[in-house]
Amino acid sequence: MTSNNERKSLMKPSDNPTETLAEFVASTRYEDVPASIIELGKKRILDTLGVTIAGVNEQVSLIVCNFVKELGGKPESTILGSPLRSTAHDAAFVNGTVAHAMDFDDAMLGSSLLGHPSVTILPAALAVSEPRAVSGKDFLLAYLTGVQVLGTIGSAVNPSHYDMGFHSTSTVGVLGAACAAGKILGLNKEEIIRALGISASMSSGLRSNFGTMTKPLHAGLAARNGVIAAILAKKGLTSTSNILEIENGYFDVMSEAVNCKVPDVGLGDFVYLLEITVKPYPSCAATHGIIDSVIKLSEMHLSEMNDISSITIEVSSLNAKVLKYNNPVTGLEGKFSGQYCAAIALIRHNVSVQDFGSLFVIDDNVKKIMSKIQLKTNDQLFSHGSMGAAVTIATFAGDKYSYVCKEPLGSPSNPMSNQRLEQKYRECLAGLLEEEQIERSMKSILNIEKLGDIRELTRLLVPRII
Repeated sequence: MTSNNERKSLMKPSDNPTETLAEFVASTRYEDVPASIIELGKKRILDTLGVTIAGVNEQVSLIVCNFVKELGGKPESTILGSPLRSTAHDAAFVNGTVAHAMDFDDAMLGSSLLGHPSVTILPAALAVSEPRAVSGKDFLLAYLTGVQVLGTIGSAVNPSHYDMGFHSTSTVGVLGAACAAGKILGLNKEEIIRALGISASMSSGLRSNFGTMTKPLHAGLAARNGVIAAILAKKGLTSTSNILEIENGYFDVMSEAVNCKVPDVGLGDFVYLLEITVKPYPSCAATHGIIDSVIKLSEMHLSEMNDISSITIEVSSLNAKVLKYNNPVTGLEGKFSGQYCAAIALIRHNVSVQDFGSLFVIDDNVKKIMSKIQLKTNDQLFSHGSMGAAVTIATFAGDKYSYVCKEPLGSPSNPMSNQRLEQKYRECLAGLLEEEQIERSMKSILNIEKLGDIRELTRLLVPRII
């Protein structure tokens, strides 16, 4: 059986990638999508909707929701987890921001996006689907199509693009969001080309904002801009017809790679959906190998690890740059601290939403462990896009305990079970929606292709007002 990387390596590069992708978006039918991709796509939608509802009370979510509420506008699309409705582009903006607020959403790592795919694609597709009473099949197809476009463009510009300091979730995600929204709007090839051109000029997002509220804002802006780009393209707004490959175009400006190319075959295999990692912990994916390693060591040697003298963590140089907060002072910074996540995992044998809450305080036990942790790079052990980690715990008695996690839980080669995925969804919605809503909405999502109107689902994702 050919691996995903082998399949992608066999893809023939296109000399006209803008047109190639536009043709793929415009022409792909639901019947063209492999059944396995359909089933996987529904699980990714379940996870994304779950973490979106879970994030509604985060501070950044309240800020953007109140901002949109003050703007007013036609109440055509649902702001998930809220009784509020707004314009399609503003609903996409809020839902995208909220979906990424907890950093609990899925990620596409390896050599493609190096970011978060679903938080830009899904909010954009959903926002334009509701006013048009789009079927579950059409919504699912738009989501899958957008993810494939995003992964394809991401694999062309990365890792250079990410290394330059761009946040690919937003900078690449906006193009995928435009294509997903365009698919719902029924744009033809020429209109998709225009949407790509428009959205390319709306591409923004810097990694320097990691650990602040602006990071999740990136996802909301990309979702909103994707919707706007698709709507404007449908209305006839023009753009460069070869924005990806033209001199001073997207590839030229957004990457230092010598020869950015995207494939003109293999698109219909939807290979990039297979690269998505689902998070078991609400923190940066770069912490997950660390957390898994510490938990594993705790399970194996907890009774023996008394009087810890030092903890050494080894990760890729990329992850070391991303995990930039050695002494976090906010929950958002804690999500990007290898030391904090390791200490929490050692004490609690888990890392949960509560560990990054609004009342973020690092207790003395956690501080004591953090002071013993040294974060190092090891690019021989871990490749550029790897989320793996090696952890060594030494005791004053002279003992050392080590564990290497190459593929953290939730990654494509170490996936979460269906049972754990569904449990994550229930936990995300607990206390925010009624139990009956939670179960009915999960059933609707996992059978989304049977919905005649996507609003049958979105009605279940708002709190009932008594």
